[in-house]
Amino acid sequence: MGDGVRLDLGDGPEEYVVGSVEQVAAGVPTVTPGSPLGRAIVGAEVGATVTYEPRRGVRLDVRILGVEGSLTHTQ
Repeated sequence: MGDGVRLDLGDGPEEYVVGSVEQVAAGVPTVTPGSPLGRAIVGAEVGATVTYEPRRGVRLDVRILGVEGSLTHTQ
């Protein structure tokens, strides 16, 4: 939790923090670890392209461009 991550969701690099729902509510660009995107990226390698399903029947790819911290599973 709290690791910075740079992702390309198809529109170029974007910066996020892997963190809590409270951070989302505070307006911090955050990916929660339990979200579909969070589950796809946590534990993945920098440079990897992973697929996630934001809602049933929709599959999207995201490329992990960089990580500040370890971005490992904490559960």
